[in-house]
Amino acid sequence: MNMSTAASTPERILQRLDWQVIRKLDGLLQGDYRSLFYGYGVDFADLREYQPEDDIRYMDWNVTARMNTPYVRQYMEDREVTAWFLLDLSPSVDFGTTQNLKRTMLIDFVTTLARLLTRHGNRVGAIFYDSRIERIIPARGGRDQVLLLIHDLL
Repeated sequence: MNMSTAASTPERILQRLDWQVIRKLDGLLQGDYRSLFYGYGVDFADLREYQPEDDIRYMDWNVTARMNTPYVRQYMEDREVTAWFLLDLSPSVDFGTTQNLKRTMLIDFVTTLARLLTRHGNRVGAIFYDSRIERIIPARGGRDQVLLLIHDLL
């Protein structure tokens, strides 16, 4: 294992990546939400009269024909995402130079993605495997979940 990784704690790794990557992305990854309650999704929420800025793909043609006024459908947004990491922890992950092990890059990558996802209420889980499934971490949200993933990868 890389000496810098072995000396690092999950807290230090998370803090380093928060400063190096996450803070640089603030403002760039705000999501594709149209409003707080209504937007893109699969759960029907309401009908309302068409307004010029509305997407015509959401036009409800049956109601429009009955009312002689254009109506659009509104849906509840799909805001929660559950992401799963499938992580190979075979001996090949400990390959590389002392400065740049594959395991170190794997930890940084998983930490960054997990932190980006969990900051906005999404959940992440992981399946660790070698020649078979070694461990499953159930999907949860929050900073503690990211720290648990880092700890298990170390």
